[in-house]
Amino acid sequence: MQPPQENPGQQISLPDHNAANAAVTPAPQRHDGTHRTVLAILVGGSVLVLALLLILWLTFFRGQDTDVSALRGQPLNTEPVHSGQEYTPPPDNPDETPPPPIFTTAPTKPCYIPDDQESLGAREGTVQVGRLRATFPRFFDTGWSQSVGYMQRSFSSAALIEGNWYSAVTVGTVAWEPGEQFPGDKAAAEAIFQCYATSAGVYEEFGDDSLVTDYSSKAITVDGHPAWQVQAVYNFNSARLTTTSSSVVTAIVIDTGDGQHAALASDVAADVPGHREALNEVIARLKVV
Repeated sequence: MQPPQENPGQQISLPDHNAANAAVTPAPQRHDGTHRTVLAILVGGSVLVLALLLILWLTFFRGQDTDVSALRGQPLNTEPVHSGQEYTPPPDNPDETPPPPIFTTAPTKPCYIPDDQESLGAREGTVQVGRLRATFPRFFDTGWSQSVGYMQRSFSSAALIEGNWYSAVTVGTVAWEPGEQFPGDKAAAEAIFQCYATSAGVYEEFGDDSLVTDYSSKAITVDGHPAWQVQAVYNFNSARLTTTSSSVVTAIVIDTGDGQHAALASDVAADVPGHREALNEVIARLKVV
């Protein structure tokens, strides 16, 4: 109903209720009790319907929501977050389990960066660090310099993806913390991996909600020498990048003999042609001399 419009040119004559009802004795009124009863029924019914809808939402509709935090792993740089719901494997891979913490959390202590770390940019060609010799294919045509935890005298090379986002591969010698015993190839590879995957240059695009897939931590051999490889693909949503939405991060520690160890650390585009293949070529051509 719209409010009445004012019309000053028209006089409205109102009935004289006092005059009309002066000689009439009012009859008993019953509408007050009836209205209260109807109002109570309506209010009670509304409350019951709302309660039923709330219960239905909590027990059914909410259970149908996808648990994004569980599917995408725990935040990379914070304490694990528990959503209260069980992890649900993706329909196309029912045997998949949540990634172990080494793939989804930052290291429990600061990454050790050697004081005498020397990072040297390397383009295509062969470089040698300690007893490890690495050959970068022509694909990696950009000299790169970066600090990697637990590695020193490293050589890096990169390939442009877009903007200032590159695929990069670094090789170097392993330098453990002074006063601490080398923990073995597996623990060292996992530490290097965590430091690399959660470093600022990588983490700025991965973010907290990256979906971690194709993860593995396993023993391998490099040129006949025992080694350990940690690898995972991080699928991310970047508002800045348009040609890539996933990166494969790799850390390999190689026992080169005589108590020495070398390492490879890298992150390359997993969904851009040529990048992952170039990384595999570098790994396949590693030599212990």
